[in-house]
Amino acid sequence: MLLAGLALGIALLVPFFYFVHRSPALQPQPLPSVQGISNGGKINVLLVVAHPDDESMFFGPTLLSLAQLGVYNIRALCFSTGNADGLGSVRKSEMATACSVLKIPTENVDVVDHPALQDGFSSLWDQTVIVNLLRKTVEDHNVQVILTFDSHGISGHPNHRAVHSGVRAFLLEGGKPTESKRSSVQVWELVSFLHPSLHCLIH
Repeated sequence: MLLAGLALGIALLVPFFYFVHRSPALQPQPLPSVQGISNGGKINVLLVVAHPDDESMFFGPTLLSLAQLGVYNIRALCFSTGNADGLGSVRKSEMATACSVLKIPTENVDVVDHPALQDGFSSLWDQTVIVNLLRKTVEDHNVQVILTFDSHGISGHPNHRAVHSGVRAFLLEGGKPTESKRSSVQVWELVSFLHPSLHCLIH
């Protein structure tokens, strides 16, 4: 109940962040509409975060809004269990519960526990590992839209910023088998509204 209240409470807050995608005018644009594509006409969306609770703290309103539309198939890929304080297994379980509240099926939630991607302010994450894991998820589930952090990582956490760098590398350094397929994946960043890095967009 606590997690449910947290997720729904966040959804009611006045948003301090918004999603941006590169466009000619560099203005926020709506997510793509459904045009009879895969998964029964739904668009496959992948949320990419660093720690359990990122989905609720930062992306809750967006996830609930997408779920209400009923035209997006949403997955979540979390690159760590958040084990900095030894509570990784607890946080992993909490993320599954929170995602259920946010209308993401449990089977669509993947939490990674990789030695090169451990939670911590002093942990330097391996970009190659991020790219490889992201590529596999995108290919296995025909992901068409990715939602993730901007270059500041919203809170400035180095793991958040590493996720941004990894997603960018995925796009720019061969994230898909062919250039045409790679360019078909749209990436949307949650902008750190109070940080001057609004110009740094993934494209």
